[in-house]
Amino acid sequence: MLKINRPTSADFLAGGGEMGALTRAHDWSATPLGKPETWPQSLRTAVRILLNTNHPMFIWWGPELIQFYNDAYRQTMGPSGIQARWVSTGGNAGMKSGPSSVPRSSR
Repeated sequence: MLKINRPTSADFLAGGGEMGALTRAHDWSATPLGKPETWPQSLRTAVRILLNTNHPMFIWWGPELIQFYNDAYRQTMGPSGIQARWVSTGGNAGMKSGPSSVPRSSR
């Protein structure tokens, strides 16, 4: 029988430029996703690809629509994208840039 060993570290977050560093530094245990070591393999793969490509990428994940984007996508947001920060969006933790913290459903 094939035995699949699930990684128990957040090595998949290695690299990724400035957004990779911000993602690694964020306290994910305080979010609905929990620690990166416990994320589903599909999310680990998506985030690894997103952080390590030079193509602009953005994803929302889960019912809370937690946001992830890379350095290339961040550049498309103009000056406000340069100041990316972690905020609560509609009561749910996520990554967002700029001064607005209005929930997406209110926009």
